[in-house]
Amino acid sequence: MPDISYLKIGLPENIARAKEAGDLDFAVRLIDTRLAGDCTRALRERLLLEKERIYRLESDYPYTRQEAFDRLKALKKDLTWEQFEAFELDGSADFHYFGGEKRYFIDQDAAICKMHPELGAGPRQISDDVTGANIKAQRDKGLASARFYMRASMRVKDEQFVPGEVYTAHLPIPAKAAQISDIRILGTSHPGYTIAPEDAPQRTVCFREKLEKNEEFYVEYAFTNTVRYIDGWNPPRDKTIFYPDALPVRDEDTEELLPHIRFSPYLRWLAEELRAGEEDPFLIARNFYDYITCHVRYSYMPSYALMDDIAEYCALNLRGDCGVQALLFIALCRISGIPARWQSGLTCEPEGAGCHDWAQFYTEKYGWLFADPSFGGGGLRRKDEARRRFFFGNIDVCRMPANRAYMAKFIPPRAFTRRDPFDSQTGECETDKRPIPFDGFERRQQVLSMTRVV
Repeated sequence: MPDISYLKIGLPENIARAKEAGDLDFAVRLIDTRLAGDCTRALRERLLLEKERIYRLESDYPYTRQEAFDRLKALKKDLTWEQFEAFELDGSADFHYFGGEKRYFIDQDAAICKMHPELGAGPRQISDDVTGANIKAQRDKGLASARFYMRASMRVKDEQFVPGEVYTAHLPIPAKAAQISDIRILGTSHPGYTIAPEDAPQRTVCFREKLEKNEEFYVEYAFTNTVRYIDGWNPPRDKTIFYPDALPVRDEDTEELLPHIRFSPYLRWLAEELRAGEEDPFLIARNFYDYITCHVRYSYMPSYALMDDIAEYCALNLRGDCGVQALLFIALCRISGIPARWQSGLTCEPEGAGCHDWAQFYTEKYGWLFADPSFGGGGLRRKDEARRRFFFGNIDVCRMPANRAYMAKFIPPRAFTRRDPFDSQTGECETDKRPIPFDGFERRQQVLSMTRVV
């Protein structure tokens, strides 16, 4: 896929109309015709990007309306068509038109169950968990600290493996961050590797090996995470810098990052309305957090590459996963002159690790703090206001941050465009001849041990 930043360029009208109407085959023919003629480099890159997005769109939206209904009915036996139509009307059912027919998101059934827990279907909801215990300890003591020993691995599936090719594998590892210390690489699958600097915007260990037989790439690492507690509704009256070792504010922390952090007219209007005349940056950021956690429903999302403007999508549709919600928070802060930036990597509870995204914001009075709108919204769904409030200003101790910037490049860079050109949580793989698709290799993140320090 070409550079995703070319999404900032609009499409020629006939191509945009064909795509919007769901006539995807004709849209591709129009793109090919335009590419064969007189075309500037920038527009050529934009058209190649759109062609790839159309192919992804078809794979992300495979189900007919009947198939989508049947998949949800398998989870909720008494589902009716009236209920399904209600999910379409309230925006829970995500679909596109292909050739005049609705086609539904590949994870539609799980997404609806996530947004409608009253259905009593879908994944089992955990009534209490390690996160709750961590929050209580962090509040009680004013901080929490733990030492993690983890393993990340990757293996190309046999059907994608070609003996004799040179394979390049990037696996995320902990990056320098306000809360992270004592990062160590403890073991690797292969002796030849490159480690990105600790302050790399997306930090990885990179293996490059000619393989005659299929082998696993892995890295084992350790780090200490120390997070402090701020009561976001009763913050200190005096200046208190909670994370003095945080990376300093940079120019980009207040700027647009097109196409997904864009100061659009609607977001400017929304930021001004939510600000409500407030002048204190901390309270302004809290207003943004309150709005997102109380109005945006958590939902599984298609590939971010299919979305034109993620922050505005979240604001207009009031739905999104952890990354979508974090980007809206960041955009609103930056529009208001409050430095804000991305942080992502893994949640790493002893039961297992999972991908997650959150945000940071800065005020002169308190320095860099955290905001996790999706975990805060989870508190609202649990009817746990204390948990919702905790994730403004704080994150829990069970985090491994690998990324401090969105849409950053790997060090060393890849030869081919990444499958996920925005973020890195489970890794990417390619050979000298071809990229390996996401479903072409297996990835695993393991918490080998967690030892509480405080």
